[in-house]
Amino acid sequence: MRRWMMGLLALIAVIGLLPAAAVPPAAGGALASKNVDLVANIPDAPVIGGRILGDYMYVTGWQGLRIYDIATAGVVAGAAAAGIPVLVGALELPHFENEDVDTNGEILLISADFAFRYPRGLLYVIDVTNKNAPLVKGAMVIPKGYGHTATCINGCTHAWLTGDSGVLIVDLTDPAAPKEAGRLASLGFTHDVEQDSAGIAWVTNETGIWGYKTADPVNPTLWAQGPMSTSFIFHNALRPNASEWKKRALGDTGRDPKYPGELLLISEEDWMALTNGLCAGDGDFVTASVVQYAGESEPVVTELDRLSLGNGLDRPTEKKPYGVVSCSAHYFSVRGNVAAIGWYEQGTRFFDFSDPYDIQEAGYFMPAVTEVWATTYNSGADVFYTFDPARGIDVLRLTA
Repeated sequence: MRRWMMGLLALIAVIGLLPAAAVPPAAGGALASKNVDLVANIPDAPVIGGRILGDYMYVTGWQGLRIYDIATAGVVAGAAAAGIPVLVGALELPHFENEDVDTNGEILLISADFAFRYPRGLLYVIDVTNKNAPLVKGAMVIPKGYGHTATCINGCTHAWLTGDSGVLIVDLTDPAAPKEAGRLASLGFTHDVEQDSAGIAWVTNETGIWGYKTADPVNPTLWAQGPMSTSFIFHNALRPNASEWKKRALGDTGRDPKYPGELLLISEEDWMALTNGLCAGDGDFVTASVVQYAGESEPVVTELDRLSLGNGLDRPTEKKPYGVVSCSAHYFSVRGNVAAIGWYEQGTRFFDFSDPYDIQEAGYFMPAVTEVWATTYNSGADVFYTFDPARGIDVLRLTA
């Protein structure tokens, strides 16, 4: 998000209280498709992102860190079976904005962006080995222009931090004493990094997406590049089944994703279009392919399709007030051929990309007051969690 808007939102989120227990579903005037059910709401606002690892979900918010148990047994009776997370630990650590929390289950990263007056320009390394009592293990001052997001690379031996000035590489081999190890300054204004199961770190920026081999995380090798058109910035990316990817034979033509690991999913962020129409011109959800033939020097990234909420599809959308973070794709997660996407004030949107050349909407859930920043998927309970600064955590089930 642009700096002025981040600063404005930060004014309302200094220190949050511990969340209450999950409450019975209360849609509050929500517009929802028939195949999306609200299972529960946990009023843990202002949360903005989360990551699932094993039996736990790590949730970041401007008030600090929350750790939830999402195991299917051994927690509050009935809760886990329904996919309702149970709070087990918290660390009050006011910051902004760290919208993409990352962890290896032992340490967790929180970055305080320069958009927040205090604290600012800091990377915190949190010890989360004891899920009931997370503690700050180490910290470092980061240069101005970095810290919008912080991503674990190679199991958190290193971290890559995005921002206005490219990527800052941090050595975490001693988590108590993190230190700068390098920079990728040529990338310009970057937003996020996601490392896939093949070890490729995908960096999104103003001009497209860039995939790096990270065997040496301090001196990475550019593996694939996908310059694409954007009206603001590409936000984040996922490559399902990346570890199964391989080069194609010479005679196997076409750039469509026919084999595992060739499909790349990307969100574009743009909530700055000064229109008062139905989300016209705002951020899209994008499908692309990553294909390489024998003899080619690197894979070719090809855009296949993109879908926004402002292209006349039959769905409930509200008029966009000027200057409001309203109609843009943000962080998403994947279940099979469906992407569940946080779409700010347009709630959670489910897109079917089984035909990557023709993305279709598969469902939606939009409360009357909402600002969904991210979703994540709990495969054990087959539910999605949304992270909403206005509502906390919604537990949603997509039934068809």
